[in-house]
Amino acid sequence: MASFTASTTELAPTLPANNSRLLVGYDEALVRPPSRLASPSPSCCGASVTCTINDSSSKQHLPCHTKLDTLPVEIVDRILFHLIHPRCRLPGLTETQSGHGFTEKQKRSVKDHEDLSQPADTHRWAADIFSLHLIPHPFHALSLTSRRCHELIEGYCAHLVRQRNGTMFNLPFTHLDKYGSNCVYPGLSNIVYRRLWLQHAPRNVLPSYIDPQNVSTKKKPFSTFNRQKYSHRLDLVLPEEIYELVKDELKRGDGPARAQYARVHMKLGEILEGEFLEGYIKQGNIMMLSEGRALVDDRFELYEGILRMELTRPTYERCGLQGTPIEDGGKKHQKRRWVVEYDLRAKSMKHGKSGFSRLVWACKNVLTHSLTWLFYNFNPSSAESLAEGKEPISQHAPWLHDISSQEWNMPDVLVPRLSPSDLSGLYGEDNALDLLEYVQMLSLKSPRINKRDVIDPHLSRYDVPNFGRGVGSGHLVLVQWKGFLPPSFVRNIFLAIRKEAFKNKKTTNGTQEGDISMEGDSVVDEEQEEGKWFFMSAQAFGGKNSWTVMQFADRQTLAWEIES
Repeated sequence: MASFTASTTELAPTLPANNSRLLVGYDEALVRPPSRLASPSPSCCGASVTCTINDSSSKQHLPCHTKLDTLPVEIVDRILFHLIHPRCRLPGLTETQSGHGFTEKQKRSVKDHEDLSQPADTHRWAADIFSLHLIPHPFHALSLTSRRCHELIEGYCAHLVRQRNGTMFNLPFTHLDKYGSNCVYPGLSNIVYRRLWLQHAPRNVLPSYIDPQNVSTKKKPFSTFNRQKYSHRLDLVLPEEIYELVKDELKRGDGPARAQYARVHMKLGEILEGEFLEGYIKQGNIMMLSEGRALVDDRFELYEGILRMELTRPTYERCGLQGTPIEDGGKKHQKRRWVVEYDLRAKSMKHGKSGFSRLVWACKNVLTHSLTWLFYNFNPSSAESLAEGKEPISQHAPWLHDISSQEWNMPDVLVPRLSPSDLSGLYGEDNALDLLEYVQMLSLKSPRINKRDVIDPHLSRYDVPNFGRGVGSGHLVLVQWKGFLPPSFVRNIFLAIRKEAFKNKKTTNGTQEGDISMEGDSVVDEEQEEGKWFFMSAQAFGGKNSWTVMQFADRQTLAWEIES
């Protein structure tokens, strides 16, 4: 029975490219602010601030000039854009259970079985939502440094509130702009947009720039990538105009879409030999996967220094190693399979230690048969030395395989229109499964999604899903990789496409309102930039586990994880 998990990650909102909110110190006739309330007074530019230092013996008044006071508003906005809302949770609940999607009945059932008198199970400063006052949010801290910073932050938060008005907020900005600040009651002059935004800001946010060398491992979609250690096939589907922007990066010889793996015949004990163990595991970083079917045969894998051995009961009893039983789908009270794990990077994993000696004995006396392994080295310079036969694995005569892509053009494909500004309708199970089925049909290059396809309804009754905004057509490109693919390979491709495809993103009047079809046509405003999206899907070895990630232009990420 397959289990399905769909999740979403909302990306941090971006400022309009045309800087529609008031630029302090500029001519007011040139730039129109989005709100009269968000218009800082030009008279405060360059104001000096007196900083008071409270001491038990005396008080000192020192002039304090913040560096933000001298920066243009565009640069300040980009700095504020990276200061995300802190993650927190309610007492006794995890971050997921604290969300609005978790019903009150479920929260109450968890709390009834939780000892709330105990401290939080984590040591983060935001582990408890009621401890947020102990360390202020960066917006609050910066707003207290100077009047100029206070006005900049208020204006930035006012823009974010206006951008989400109608979805997260319901404020009468239309009447305010048309009739003035006294047109509504109660008035909007006392709203602190900084606090209003932080109270409703999304918890799951990704910055506009992600450092490839320092990527989050817990935030989706990166946690989805890392959960599937070994992938056999990776599919990428994107509109043709997006592919033209990223194809040079994908085809570059030293780019993120090029890698190499090897197929080699080795015994398990040969992995524990000195040169291989020291060079590849303790000092280097490799991953290996042996032949064998999961939950059926003896199977071995090596990832980040962890050797995992999945053994049948007869083999486990002969090895004399300590492991844990796992379920194999057979009889409930009979343990037929066992898992043994060793951290080969531990200091105790060396010759002469008792634990390591038992493992070596089992490899020499029980696990003696030769296996076919897939081998991947994370060191980018290893491909050249491996081709020259200078690697420790070269003595085992490996077969080298290059990971390269294949492309297929898919013209006149039916695609459902989606609104990137409001994807909440896809969070339901039915719509999420319909969209997942559609993207899998794209991966299969099914003729059922072609605009000109005609088939007898007795043979196929599939229709492209309509999410309330109609169905259009467009030209798509399918890019596929096959081989021994690690999570880092998938992550680098995701970051490269996100960077190249969305770096020139533009907006109209600072918003993204209106319907944008997946093929890139604007339904409401033809001058608005075409919608951008792409999706990636990876299949694990054995065909039982897979995931699919759909990325919209710097807005939200939809993720599906399938286990069977």
